[in-house]
Amino acid sequence: MSGLPAGMDLDGLDEILGVQVSLAYVTILQHFNRSLGEIGLTPKQTSTLWLAAANPGIPQVDIARFFRMDRATMLGITNSLTEQGLLDRGPSIRSGRTVGLHITKAGAARLAAARAAVEKHEQWVKSALTPEEVAQLFHLLTRFNRPREAELVEEEARPLELLG
Repeated sequence: MSGLPAGMDLDGLDEILGVQVSLAYVTILQHFNRSLGEIGLTPKQTSTLWLAAANPGIPQVDIARFFRMDRATMLGITNSLTEQGLLDRGPSIRSGRTVGLHITKAGAARLAAARAAVEKHEQWVKSALTPEEVAQLFHLLTRFNRPREAELVEEEARPLELLG
C-alpha cells in the first residue's frame, strides 16, 4: 500500500472496504481540487451549478437530498455561489412557496470551464482501470447506493429521541 510509513502494521485495516473507498475518495478529491483550482470551485459547488443549469428553479433541498447533505451545509454552498454572482434565487420548479436556484450568465461561464476540467479529471480517474473495470465499478457503486437511499430516508423520517 503506497504512502505507508516504513514498519507500520495496518493489522487488517487495509482489508476493510470502507477504508479502501475512503482512500480512493481522497485521491480523487485531491486530483479534482488540483484540476479545478484555478476555476475556484469545490466539487459540491461545481455539482450545484451543474444541477441548477440542468434544472432551472431546482430547490436547494433537492440538491442537498441527492448529495445526502444537511440543509445548513447546502445553504452555505448556495450562499457562496450567490455571493459570487454564479447563482440567483427565484421561482421554483416545484411550487410558488419554494425558492429555486437559477444559474447566472457568470455561473454558466464558470460551469463551462469547470465541465472541461471535470472531463479531463474524469479521464485521469478512469485511467487507472480498464474500460470494463470502470463499467463494473460504476455498476457496483450504483447498486451499493440505491438500497441505502431508502434506509437514509427512513432514518430522516424517524423522530429524534431525547436523551433522558
